[in-house]
Amino acid sequence: MKNVLFTAFYILTITSAYSQGAVKFNKEAFKKNLVGQHGITLQWISWDYRGTVKITQEDKVLKITGIQRSRENTTDSVSINGVLEVISDKEIQFTGKIITTVSYNNGGKPCEKEGTYTFRKTGNRRYWRLQEMKNCDGVVVDYVDLYF
Repeated sequence: MKNVLFTAFYILTITSAYSQGAVKFNKEAFKKNLVGQHGITLQWISWDYRGTVKITQEDKVLKITGIQRSRENTTDSVSINGVLEVISDKEIQFTGKIITTVSYNNGGKPCEKEGTYTFRKTGNRRYWRLQEMKNCDGVVVDYVDLYF
C-alpha cells in the first residue's frame, strides 16, 4: 500500500511540475538549431519542390536569406532577406524584405513586403507560416512557409 501511495504522490508531483511550466524554453539552444540551410515555399510555386534559405548567426543576430524559384517559368519566385528574432518555440519575428512574384497574382508584378512580420508554428506542423498573408493586390493570400 505504501508503494501505491508513493507512486501516486510521485506522479502527481511530476504532473504538477510540468503543468506549472517546470520545463523551460531554451532560447539560445533553439537559435543554434535554426542555423543552417532550411526550406522555403510559396503555395503558388510548389510545396513539393522547396527553395532554400540560409540562416547564419553573427554577434547573436540571426540572419536569413533565400529563394524559391518556379520550375515552370522564369518569373515566379519568393525571396526573403533580413533578420530573425526568436520569440518562442512557436513564434519567430522577421524584420526585412519578402518578395513574392507570381505571374497570375498582382498583375504579375512583384509584391514587396518590407518591415517586421511574424512566422508562427501551429499544432504538429514542421514549418512556420507568415501571418501577414495578404498579397499586395489585397485579394489573394500568400502562404510563405519556413521549414525547420
